[in-house]
Amino acid sequence: MAAHTIAQRLHNGDALLLDGGTGSELQRRGADVLKGAEDRLKAWSATANLEYADVVRQVHSDYLRVGADIITSNNFWTTPTRLDSIGERHAWRTYATAAIRNAVEARNAMRQEAYVAGGIAAPSLQGAMSPTSPVSDARALGLETYRREWADHAKLLADEGADLILAEYVGFI
Repeated sequence: MAAHTIAQRLHNGDALLLDGGTGSELQRRGADVLKGAEDRLKAWSATANLEYADVVRQVHSDYLRVGADIITSNNFWTTPTRLDSIGERHAWRTYATAAIRNAVEARNAMRQEAYVAGGIAAPSLQGAMSPTSPVSDARALGLETYRREWADHAKLLADEGADLILAEYVGFI
């Protein structure tokens, strides 16, 4: 666990380096994150947290090795609505927990003073992101469902050791 909080580090004028993409790096290293989904990373990158846990941890470790101060858990596709696209909605907690634990384990083994960001992507009805996708999923899901999904995910990540929550791919507030 880091000796100083992120707020303290920023207040002191420190610059913090965030890691890069995880899903595409898993794919580059041979993890099957497509599972027949053509050329797009879909919710299968969430299953890599269990099926390729060693590769996920190695990606995190490598980002830390090259100087990242913050690694982001592989939670982009672990929300219930995103996992629904591959019939795994019921297992969202399993995949989300595995993702944050992989990141925390990598940090603890490699550089304990680094931080783990618990990544959360916006809930999605489409199950895939596109620059032309409508940003109305919150309204289509119902705002309470949307808020509950974010809150449940954030709580799980915090309970499992995330130092901060990183809202990813948020097109609107």
